[in-house]
Amino acid sequence: MNNKKWMLLIFSLIISLTATLLFTGEVISSNAKLKPIGQFDRDHNKRVVFSVNEGDADVLYLKEPGYDVRKIAEGEEGTRLRSPVFMENGKVAYIQTNANVLEEFQAENRTESMLIEVDPYSRKQIELLAVNGEITELVVGQETSELYLIASAAITEPDRVSDDPPNQYDLYSYDLNSANLEKLTEIDTYSMRSLVLDEEESKAFVLMPDDYSNSSVDSMFEATDRVYEISLSDDELISVVTDQKEEMVLSDVMWFSDDQLIYQAVTNLHEGGNYMYDLIYFDTDLAKEGEALGINEAVLQPTVSRDGQSLLYMKEESAFMGSRVLGLFEYQLERGEERQVYIDN
Repeated sequence: MNNKKWMLLIFSLIISLTATLLFTGEVISSNAKLKPIGQFDRDHNKRVVFSVNEGDADVLYLKEPGYDVRKIAEGEEGTRLRSPVFMENGKVAYIQTNANVLEEFQAENRTESMLIEVDPYSRKQIELLAVNGEITELVVGQETSELYLIASAAITEPDRVSDDPPNQYDLYSYDLNSANLEKLTEIDTYSMRSLVLDEEESKAFVLMPDDYSNSSVDSMFEATDRVYEISLSDDELISVVTDQKEEMVLSDVMWFSDDQLIYQAVTNLHEGGNYMYDLIYFDTDLAKEGEALGINEAVLQPTVSRDGQSLLYMKEESAFMGSRVLGLFEYQLERGEERQVYIDN
């Protein structure tokens, strides 16, 4: 075969490969600057999945060491993609919802949410669950086949969508083997967030307002968020973890070890001026706040790494038109050092 034929063959292979990569969404320009929106996860192999808003839809991207970032899923127009998480089978589960996207609440245009599983390499998707109502957070069980959710009552009680207010939140589980959706609690609170599980998946920790069991329009304006521990086998076993008397401003909670949580809180609540945030240890046995990490700024979705050696979070900064996410950062707990984890090309 002469040189000309070899060149034509190589050129054809390059064109074919490029077309294949474009079809699977694997080619992203090295000059493209992606703008994450704070939703992400990282697995044992240091693969990172994160969401980006691109106009009318959110997009999920995958970044793994040694490879360019690739697009793995795109939301439908008028929806948002939340809580992307790696599962034990290596695939990614996430929430697609039109909650907080609708301009106004209408019975014929009600809130809808889906749980979707996607293979990050073939981009093949499986719809696990489609419901009326809002699913706000998703956590994957490491010891079971369960997905744990924070969701509104409408996902199992469609008539509740017309209640005032319509979004009363509880914990749910979705079994990947049986496709069974189960309501785990009967709390019916107007606010529940920052879901984490202990290592045995016997209890959950969430942030809820301290008037969750007896709320009114007036109490909502005066309520203080607390960390609550909820038994996953007996929904009547609910206990407040943080001090019931101390005024606090909490934004996130993480399970760290048998007797320690880490939460994000305001550290200068009574000093005036702009709020200063930090990540702080909390001893659940002693019910006592411990050392602050010294990050001294608010971060997005702080998460304990799979190996328990570091914290992962995103940072944002104020900009002329609102704010923008700066990127993903990792804080090494033993060394007390922070570094940026580059997830674009």
